Amino acid sequence: VGVAEANHGTYALLGSVAMLGGVTRMLISVTLIIIETTGEVQFGLPVFLTAVAARVVGQMVNEGLYDIHMELRHIPFLPWDPPAWFQTLSASQIMRTQPVTLNEIETAEKVLQVLKESTHNGFPIVIHDYNSRKKSSVASAAAPSPAPAASGSDSKEDNRLRAKSSSLDITA
Repeated sequence: VGVAEANHGTYALLGSVAMLGGVTRMLISVTLIIIETTGEVQFGLPVFLTAVAARVVGQMVNEGLYDIHMELRHIPFLPWDPPAWFQTLSASQIMRTQPVTLNEIETAEKVLQVLKESTHNGFPIVIHDYNSRKKSSVASAAAPSPAPAASGSDSKEDNRLRAKSSSLDITA
């Protein structure tokens, strides 16, 4: 699109791209939305270059709209790069030698006890293979597990609590 051929609508389109791209800092999304909305594929390169220029200028002025809203709502978000002291840190320096685990079937009392005694909120669930008498695998704390079979001595409520506590997603 040459300068002599451009009409007022083209400038308005590129102005709206600059505004939207500068506020949201989305390059490809804004470009695709505008091209799909207008149906003008030949505007692809000017729209993309306008969005890039708007993003560069916007980064010099302030943070993007979504980043600002995340800060205002106190939503935790990790920075792109880890702190410098992480570069020399190894897993053996921060891990426990005896991790706190939960069994696949666990009582609510035991889960509450573990939560009270621990300062973290992630616990591996150990799944026992009862046929071979050894621990067979470890599942994540959010892994669902089937309800245990009811026995004569346990009530249905006890079984429900055990099944629920073994599949808890334990978060702060």
